[in-house]
Amino acid sequence: QWTILCPQMSPIHFQFIEKAMQESGYNLKVLPSVDSGAVEAALEKAQIIQKAKGYEAKIQIEYNYLEPLKYYLEKMGIRIIKIEYLEQIEVVIEIIEEASKHFNNNYNNNNFKISKYDIIKEKFVEI
Repeated sequence: QWTILCPQMSPIHFQFIEKAMQESGYNLKVLPSVDSGAVEAALEKAQIIQKAKGYEAKIQIEYNYLEPLKYYLEKMGIRIIKIEYLEQIEVVIEIIEEASKHFNNNYNNNNFKISKYDIIKEKFVEI
């Protein structure tokens, strides 16, 4: 036998609806109302995730530039998604649009040299 769970929307009326449905052969259970304390507690525990327009991009570098690149990306708040060790190292990153403009202009002025920089796709990136 199935039970129908019904949210409490009107305490005065729903006590009668619950009885009427049960007398009609339905197994209806009206859930207790949610107090404001429960709502506030849930909101306090909730995480607010902010996202901005950005890109997923692939960077190719020589092996000896990996550590300086990782340091730079961490300093700039750019998240590394994946590192592949091939003939050259391929690093996939998530970068917001504003940081991408700065990165494009300055990436070879640092302690590392990027062989190739390609934007894979546009996406919303967590800030």
